[in-house]
Amino acid sequence: MADEREKGSLVVSITANCDEDLDALCFLAMELDDEYNSGNTCFAPGELAYFRVYGNISYYCSATLGRPRVDNYGVGETITEEYVDFTNWTGTTVYPVHAIRNYEWIGKSLGSIEKVTGSSSLIADKTKEEGYGVAKMSYTTRYDRWKTTSPNEGDIIVYAVGDGVCEDTKVSLSIQFRNDCAGVQNNYVTLTFKDYVTNEIIVGASVIVDGTYRGITDSNGQIYLGLMTSGTHTLKATHPLYSGTEADLLGNDSFVVSG
Repeated sequence: MADEREKGSLVVSITANCDEDLDALCFLAMELDDEYNSGNTCFAPGELAYFRVYGNISYYCSATLGRPRVDNYGVGETITEEYVDFTNWTGTTVYPVHAIRNYEWIGKSLGSIEKVTGSSSLIADKTKEEGYGVAKMSYTTRYDRWKTTSPNEGDIIVYAVGDGVCEDTKVSLSIQFRNDCAGVQNNYVTLTFKDYVTNEIIVGASVIVDGTYRGITDSNGQIYLGLMTSGTHTLKATHPLYSGTEADLLGNDSFVVSG
């Protein structure tokens, strides 16, 4: 059995023996990383384009031009308030489910919900009466972040291909590189956090930019934000030993990226 779906830029490929249990599914999915690309879907030649790979299998990446490189493995993301349709106890989420946070049945309840590890499949309580149900869910997902570029104008195709028993599982993503991409900015931003009084670096500060959680500062007190558009961006940082950036009297709750 083979099934391929495309939801926006998210491309999903699932291959399996129809007689096997759902846990045997080989799952891969790809999409552009909106956070690190600052929402850009077109890139200037030589500019880094970031993309995500979701999967529960061993895989490798290749491209029609250039060589994709991994940027970070196992990045976490929280998905909230997704409505999932269930038919006869089975439902499918947009992203693979790492952990279910909570859920609420809208109307008819099909009981408890369990995830199929590493995939976007969900199983409701089969002791309940079969039928149709809708659940409002919050869950976390995991993905690997990759980056690639092209020295020339044109479209390149990036592939993620499964290894071993899942070698028939393959997904692709088309990425545009143009000299005249509207909104392309060549501003790669790294923030450094220091104590205002002692000037010592601050390690382990949680950072939120423009309302999106971006991670924590590293051993150098830094966090890399990737390509960002010019203008003013909101910033919120918290640390157990400091007041939050929005709670002090310093002008450190925003920063400006020059054009």
